[in-house]
Amino acid sequence: MTRTSTKIVLFIAGFSLLIAGSALAENRENAVTLTPMVGYHVIDGGMDLDNQAAFGFALGYNFTKNWGIEGDVRYTPTQTDPGNQDVNIWTLALGALYHFQPEQNLNPYLTVGGGGLVYDIDGSSSNDEDYMGYWGGGVKYALNDYTALRLDLRHILDYRSDNRGSKHDGSDWRHHMQAMFGVTFQFDGS
Repeated sequence: MTRTSTKIVLFIAGFSLLIAGSALAENRENAVTLTPMVGYHVIDGGMDLDNQAAFGFALGYNFTKNWGIEGDVRYTPTQTDPGNQDVNIWTLALGALYHFQPEQNLNPYLTVGGGGLVYDIDGSSSNDEDYMGYWGGGVKYALNDYTALRLDLRHILDYRSDNRGSKHDGSDWRHHMQAMFGVTFQFDGS
């Protein structure tokens, strides 16, 4: 057996044991959740900023098995293109989550919320701050009663009334996409 074949067989075997060995976990009512995340930020093409890796952290609370609220902060270090000027993008948001299958290991959800975007431009005396809203969805896969893998996709609508830093026609809206992967830790709950 070749080295690649051995790795594939071991991966499939390990993944099968992970699925078979995991207890039926659920999204618990009154639980607090913590989720560190890493992913990719696709920035609106009219802004002359490079798409880059993104990092984040979320803190949530489940009111019921289906409904939760979550606050998160996400960070994207990027550069202007051309010019290579450093720009740090901070996304601060509060949103609601609806979980479709809270008693299953595989639990898809929808999310909607709002907050602000801060463009911290290196060498600039002031930050550019905008309002934003988002909608999206994702899926959580429970490994056990306290831990779940999470994939989160969001469409972010950035309201830029001054139209600064953009090649857009006259629209005040910028469209960003974020794909994030994380591990959700669930504490307490009934």
